[in-house]
Amino acid sequence: MLKEAATLCVICVIVLSLTGSCSGIGTKPRVVVAGASGYIGRAVVSELASREDVEVLALLRRPLHELSVSTQESLKGSTPIVVTDMLDEREFNKVILECKPSHAICCLASRDGLAKSSWAVDYGMGSNLLRALEALNEKDEIRPKKSPHFVLLSAFCCGKPLLQFQFAKLKLEEELQKQRGVTYSIVRPTAYFKSLDGQIEAARKGNPLLYFGDGTCSANAISEGDLARYLADCALEPESIDGGSMLNAPPRNIGGPDVPPLTKRQQAELIYDTLGVPQEKRRFISLPLALFSFLDSFFSGAAHLNHSLGFKQWEEICGDAAEIVRIVRYYAEEPMVALGAEEVHGTTTLADHFKAIADNGGQLKEIDEYTTTVGVLNKVVKKEYVDV
Repeated sequence: MLKEAATLCVICVIVLSLTGSCSGIGTKPRVVVAGASGYIGRAVVSELASREDVEVLALLRRPLHELSVSTQESLKGSTPIVVTDMLDEREFNKVILECKPSHAICCLASRDGLAKSSWAVDYGMGSNLLRALEALNEKDEIRPKKSPHFVLLSAFCCGKPLLQFQFAKLKLEEELQKQRGVTYSIVRPTAYFKSLDGQIEAARKGNPLLYFGDGTCSANAISEGDLARYLADCALEPESIDGGSMLNAPPRNIGGPDVPPLTKRQQAELIYDTLGVPQEKRRFISLPLALFSFLDSFFSGAAHLNHSLGFKQWEEICGDAAEIVRIVRYYAEEPMVALGAEEVHGTTTLADHFKAIADNGGQLKEIDEYTTTVGVLNKVVKKEYVDV
């Protein structure tokens, strides 16, 4: 988790192997990736680093040595890194003015989707990046005059907003579309493969796999590699994206190549296929969707009670637990499907993803508590979820 903003002196540093310093941009596109330590951010950095004649800078909120081992392995030595407090607008402006990017890909996202972190990260930090690019556009006289291009990684579910993190993302989308200082692309992926990985560990331990209702809610999730390529193309070639221009275009929904989309029950069967579990040993639990209404009412009522009693900490915990329940219900009920002519991208199917895990002995490269409901609720109760 991040330290308090007051203790996070901005460190604009660090390893700049491509140019020796942030300043002095040449003719190559220079792309900054905000949120470079995240699941998609790491993939975007890797994709950009693999392309010739592209300079990429990874923007992090914490020094690399404080991040997970898998994140360190992914980023270490692959690209220059800049560590900065993105909540401090003035200092963040200095970082961007120093680095002078020609493009930015914003992969910033709160880990838990709760109100405090969503408005600080999904909206606040993203908005600070946008304003910093606008300031750069006004002041930069070194390179040929061309507005920076801002690629925003948003979410498919923003098309039907009910949750705090969705409203935070929508506010940034709106701000981006109204300004005139930078060009932009807005990408709304359906779902990520990683969101399904949490159940693999449950199945490996012999626990039943869980789904809600009749298990027919479906999705065509997109792999991190396929999404990273799309985001990189949006940054570098927004006018010639396969399926139509993404230059100053309306938000674009994109999904993966699983057509028709897979239901929750089919996804669970794929997990058992991955682990080689025979049919007679496969176990499932279906929970009624009405359970969410009960839990929402319970935690919301507890939040109101603690508010009236003046127990602020427990009011916050119960309110956050209610929001987690709403998030889980949303994804249990709402299809994440993008099948339009311009919306299906990539080549990696969910079966391909699970096969790669099977080839690794069924072991996940990294276990993320935020991919399971129990894991997130555990963070809430322990007050370990705050990342701002």
